[in-house]
Amino acid sequence: KFDCIYSGYLADAAQAKLVEQAFELWPRAFKVVDPVLGDNGTLDPTQTPEMVEAMRQLIGHAHVITPNLTEAAFLLGEPYRPDIPPDALKEQLRRLADMGPDRVVITSAPAARPGHCAAVAYDRRQGRFWKMESPYIPAFYPGTGDTFSSVLVGAFLQGDSLPVALERAVRFVTLGI
Repeated sequence: KFDCIYSGYLADAAQAKLVEQAFELWPRAFKVVDPVLGDNGTLDPTQTPEMVEAMRQLIGHAHVITPNLTEAAFLLGEPYRPDIPPDALKEQLRRLADMGPDRVVITSAPAARPGHCAAVAYDRRQGRFWKMESPYIPAFYPGTGDTFSSVLVGAFLQGDSLPVALERAVRFVTLGI
């Protein structure tokens, strides 16, 4: 029996199918997908259009997904826009939720304040949005998204709401960097 099934980086579409099978074997588990596909507007060298399609299928079975801004664009089949306006970002959140997950969190989103970045979230059942800004730190650390999603999942599993979990994850990563 599993309380949660959480997937991050997957090497190929066959692994995505294995995660789907795990979701089916443990239907009561809380299901989280961090669709690791790329960053800064490009696919990772290990990812392919086939993998993007596999991720589209996989997120349809998740309760929560945590793409970054690049991954959100790939999942939606649209161009990456690093300066996406707030209304268009909300529309992306809604459209990703329409693909299946109840809650969507997009990281690496633009912030209203100069020198900041944001994580934005949407709860489809409540029809509500949240945004958590933090100072932009000009550094790149592999695994930052994994850390963010892990803290978010831990917060959910201890009963935190989406806005509380979002704040915990943003603060933890910001302090860690």
